[in-house]
Amino acid sequence: MTIFNSTDPATEAVNWEGEAASPVQVQAAVDAARAAFPDWADRPRQDRIDAVKRYQTVLKDRAPQIAEAIARETGKPLWETKTEAAAMIGKVDISIRAYDERTGERTSDTAFGRATLRHRPHGVAAVLGPFNFPGHLPNGHIVPALLAGDTVVFKPSEETPLVGQVMAEAFAAALPTGVVNVVQGGRETGAALLDAGIDALMFTGSGAAGAHFRRKFADDPHVILALELGGNNPLVVWDAADAQAVAGVAVQSAFITTGQRCSCARRLIVPEGAQGDAIIEAVAALSDRLVFGPWDSDPEPYAGPLISARAAEAALKALQDRIDAGAKVIRASGPVANLPGAFVKPAIIDVTGIDVPDEEMFAPFLSVIRVPTFDAAIQAANATRYGLSAGLVSDDPANWDHFIRRIRAGVVNFNRPTTGAAGDMPFGGLGASGNHRPSAYYAADYCAYPVASFEADAVANIEGEIKGLRS
Repeated sequence: MTIFNSTDPATEAVNWEGEAASPVQVQAAVDAARAAFPDWADRPRQDRIDAVKRYQTVLKDRAPQIAEAIARETGKPLWETKTEAAAMIGKVDISIRAYDERTGERTSDTAFGRATLRHRPHGVAAVLGPFNFPGHLPNGHIVPALLAGDTVVFKPSEETPLVGQVMAEAFAAALPTGVVNVVQGGRETGAALLDAGIDALMFTGSGAAGAHFRRKFADDPHVILALELGGNNPLVVWDAADAQAVAGVAVQSAFITTGQRCSCARRLIVPEGAQGDAIIEAVAALSDRLVFGPWDSDPEPYAGPLISARAAEAALKALQDRIDAGAKVIRASGPVANLPGAFVKPAIIDVTGIDVPDEEMFAPFLSVIRVPTFDAAIQAANATRYGLSAGLVSDDPANWDHFIRRIRAGVVNFNRPTTGAAGDMPFGGLGASGNHRPSAYYAADYCAYPVASFEADAVANIEGEIKGLRS
């Protein structure tokens, strides 16, 4: 028996304590999902919609509890966790529309009868949740899977088991037994789930973990993988006269959620010379005004801590490695006075001409790169094995026309933060940022597979269609 807990990174108070699921318990959860699958998959589509709408009602009724649970476990301020709870609620209606548009059923008449397209569920889907959006992101896999007819085994992040428990209670209040099963635990529990005979794996998390899953299932084509991973995301600023306006976009791209969004800008690419200097100075000045504090502070802070003191220590080491390699410090990070070790200040470093790792620092750290031309800026932006998000800030629409044709990323914004994304559009990336199965509106695509059929209502003699018969 392994007991683990989660703590509030803003106060270090214990939020939740419980037992990690053993391999036997994980297998039992998968077996329960497998037993529930035939009935759930065979139900009329409207029955599944009605059940998921009941879940939505539970979420609405418990929204304050959900928002507080997210805040306590992640340290994010309540203003942000309230938006996450609202996104969970909104995901239901969006997913119903996406199911109809992306994976519904259609029929066309033919000379012999009809041609029909249907979509069938995969079976038992394993969903591994992240810590940064512990409600919204797994919910974005689970709801489309349920609508498609899959059953689910959900393992929340070991950093956010309280949110997982709240979600489990909401599912239990709305859905038949066995349709959604929640197992708590860390890496060992997750490994047991992957070995328990699943049909799909839906994961949001780091590029390194995603690469491990690709290798694990490389020889098992039965298991469909939907991997939503991180990015070393660029924000390019070119021909933008208002440095203050640019600073707002850059700060919201790099430092929101304390840099713990996979779509956060990690690299700021600016022109060489005075124009680039002005932009950097404005971004640095605005970052100095950001308030970091506990989730329930009054007045509300801009952002909270990293997920843990351990994460803060690792992030600060990665930052120091870049400084030791020659990066110039524009704004130094470090602890936030009078707050626990999970809090760190935002950092800005200049890595122009420095060979730094092409890795995501999941923290409020921004690396500046200065280039001589716009084409060089695009080349620098694409110089990554990732490809999740990117952005351009410019007064010249012609720059955008060129940028959108050349940039290699799945979410590309113009004069808006890289972190902006809509639930009714796809969300996903290329290269090490995913496996070409974007989530959000396109999640329906990986929750079911297409079945194309020619159908005739009666057996007919088709001898006339066979060429080359002897008389």
